[in-house]
Amino acid sequence: MVMPKKPISKMTNQEREEAVRDAVSVIRGDYYTDVKNMAQQIVDRAGEMFDDDELTQDALMRYMDESLDSDDRVFTTSKAIMGLLISNNDHAFYDAFGEAGMVEDGDIQWMDLMREAYRMDVYEELEREHDFDINNPEDEFEEDDEE
Repeated sequence: MVMPKKPISKMTNQEREEAVRDAVSVIRGDYYTDVKNMAQQIVDRAGEMFDDDELTQDALMRYMDESLDSDDRVFTTSKAIMGLLISNNDHAFYDAFGEAGMVEDGDIQWMDLMREAYRMDVYEELEREHDFDINNPEDEFEEDDEE
C-alpha cells in the first residue's frame, strides 16, 4: 500500500475510493492475521494440554476466553471498532445474546461485540485451516495417536 501523496480533500472521487479500498485491505489483512495467530496459539496450547494430560473442552475454552480477553484487538476500543468493520461475524454478539448488553448507559459495548465476533472468526479459522473442533478437542489428538 502506498500512502496518498495529497490530502484527502484534494483527491478526486476515484483517488479517494482507491485510498479507502487500500486502507480497508490493510485493516482486513491485519485483523485476519490476528485471527490466524490466535487460532494457531489455541491449537498449540491444545497440544501442550494433551501432552500434559490436561486437555478438556472446558480447559481449552477457558484458555481461549482468557486469550481473547487479554488481546488488544478486544480491549482497545479503536481496534475493536475496526475489527467489527472487517469481521464476517460482526453479528455474533446479537446472535448469542440478542440486544441485551449491546448498549449500556447509552454506550455501545464495542469490546463485548468484538470479543464475540473475534471468537467466531477464530472458531471458523480453527475448523477451516486446522480441521479442529474446539467442542471436542480430545478427538483431534486421539485420532493422531491411532495412526
